[in-house]
Amino acid sequence: MWKTIKNVENIKKNSTFWEFKEQLDILKSNILDTTLYESTLNKDEVGVWVAPEIPQEKRMQRLFPNWIPKKENEMSKYLKKVNLLVLTAEWKSVSISLRVHKKLSNEIISIFQELYDKKIYINPKEIWCYNWRPTRNNSKPSIHSYWAAIDINTSKNKWEYGTEKENEEAKNNPYYITDECVDIWKSHGFYRWNDRVNAKKDPMHFSYTEKPDPVELA
Repeated sequence: MWKTIKNVENIKKNSTFWEFKEQLDILKSNILDTTLYESTLNKDEVGVWVAPEIPQEKRMQRLFPNWIPKKENEMSKYLKKVNLLVLTAEWKSVSISLRVHKKLSNEIISIFQELYDKKIYINPKEIWCYNWRPTRNNSKPSIHSYWAAIDINTSKNKWEYGTEKENEEAKNNPYYITDECVDIWKSHGFYRWNDRVNAKKDPMHFSYTEKPDPVELA
């Protein structure tokens, strides 16, 4: 077990991020304890592919091990800016910056790299992630307040108040969220709220901490 830890540390020290990810994926199959796996990585910036292994009920605790922020100014120490590249429907590569939770930053970088590599169109003007605000019809903070959720391509993947005609027309739009796009987010541990059964669907919305059937709306 100790030998495995030293191997991971050596790879991290002598590799670029993407080389580290590739080699770590190979070693990861030999590591059965998720806590041990996380302990080999930077305290704040956890490596790729850890997020989906964390049980849903423990995810908020993983993001906020001491206490959950109750005010916007308490969130600043958990956030960092990442630079990402997206491909638009006009086949333009656009660089964007997002503030994300530190412990999900490498996961988000990997997700957007996959979206770009697979030529999945993202509208850079329609990405909503960190936003300290209450939920709809509720005074408690939205999960967007904790950078535990993201909305993408919002105008063509409307929350279920879109009309039947609008929703049908959206399917022919290049910014419509495809199954391939959904699979990428899910493989990294995010839940899609278009899978909701007991509440209104929210196809633009991907959540890391909450499964698709809470009573409150994000």
